[in-house]
Amino acid sequence: MDNLPLIIGAAMIVAGLGLGIYITIRIVEQRRIDRDEPLD
Repeated sequence: MDNLPLIIGAAMIVAGLGLGIYITIRIVEQRRIDRDEPLD
């Protein structure tokens, strides 16, 4: 279990990248919706 910190670090990096990409996609989609048609 010597490489456990390395595994945890890699998992945190992957999770952070995935979360960042997810948030970016959500923001882009929201902006596209706001630009194309008003949410009414």
